[in-house]
Amino acid sequence: MNVLVVYAHPDPKSLNSAILEHVERGLGDASHVFTVIDLYKG
Repeated sequence: MNVLVVYAHPDPKSLNSAILEHVERGLGDASHVFTVIDLYKG
């Protein structure tokens, strides 16, 4: 499955960042192809 994750949070140490890491790990473990777009990265 191809997955697009749109992430937007200014603090890289936030709970949202931890959730994103967990989602990325889960998608990778399930062998899904995913792209993360971080709206706060240049």
